[in-house]
Amino acid sequence: MNTARRDLSTYVGMLAVAVAAAVLSFSTLSGLAELAGVSGEVLGFKLAWLLPIAIDAYAVTATRVWLRNTATGHVRQYARSNAVGAIGLSVTGNGAYHFFASAGVTSLTSVSSGWLVVVTVSAVPPVILGLVPVQRDESKGAAEKKMRDHWAAEGAQGRTPSGAKLDRVAGTRDYGRKVRRTLLAEEAAALDDSQQDIK
Repeated sequence: MNTARRDLSTYVGMLAVAVAAAVLSFSTLSGLAELAGVSGEVLGFKLAWLLPIAIDAYAVTATRVWLRNTATGHVRQYARSNAVGAIGLSVTGNGAYHFFASAGVTSLTSVSSGWLVVVTVSAVPPVILGLVPVQRDESKGAAEKKMRDHWAAEGAQGRTPSGAKLDRVAGTRDYGRKVRRTLLAEEAAALDDSQQDIK
């Protein structure tokens, strides 16, 4: 089995697990939101559904950035910790709901420390909203700029860096070869243009 096929299988498997986990925890996290007093509907859409959507969508987003080949090492590390944090938050929320449900709690206002859970549930969506833009910190463009700068410096020394070297410079994975092909094509086109001008 070739590497591309194996990677596709890995991503399909991860997607299946992520969807199953999101579906299984959806009712539990929305139940926790309802216990915390999140009620009401907008066009038939229960507002309590927003808690699991926020947590699970952020877990998926952070995981995707973590695994993205064009993200730099710093961004991948940040995304990895956020993905693990979002998954941990989902597990904690699921556990809390089942704990309260098994104790027969129908509203967190009737529990002595229930206010703490209510405040935590209320704080989750804005905190997640604040974390999302950081995932875009050093995108593909920043990584490519680092590679182009290194390419120019090495070219001035008469050297042509490999794709792996470009990946190391920019902190990416499997993106350097693509940028290297682009840079080689650009150099070939520039050389061809200069030869046309001489004729």
